[in-house]
Amino acid sequence: MENNTTPTEQTGTRPTFLTVLCILSFIAAGISIIVLLIGIAGKGAAETAGISTDNIANMEGMDPALQASLEKAKAAFSWPNIIGSILLSIIGLVGVILMWKLQKKGFFIYTGAGILGLILPLILGAGFSVFGAIITFAFIAMYALNLKHMK
Repeated sequence: MENNTTPTEQTGTRPTFLTVLCILSFIAAGISIIVLLIGIAGKGAAETAGISTDNIANMEGMDPALQASLEKAKAAFSWPNIIGSILLSIIGLVGVILMWKLQKKGFFIYTGAGILGLILPLILGAGFSVFGAIITFAFIAMYALNLKHMK
């Protein structure tokens, strides 16, 4: 009778490549959440002080390209985008924790959060990050290579 299991499935040990990916994802999620929390504090302080990008964007003689950039910045720093980004970072972190524990459902949670994280700014008018998409899909692909080690 043939044994089709790999050594990692038999012992339950995590491959080094998966360990490195998870650690990088833990670091990225932590930095992302900290930056977003700082953004919340800064946005709250600016609103309390009465500072608004509306005053700047409506200045007479504003270059249309600069005005368009300000509109994208307003969308990027909107409450829905900040809160959505924090929630998706936390959901992605949950997926990484599950993959750390060699649970395959973590991959699907992480992938869903990553793709939604690319779509959310588009929906809110904040634009699209090509670099962000490349990194997101690269990590999804590298995690997919490790699916055989997860249950």
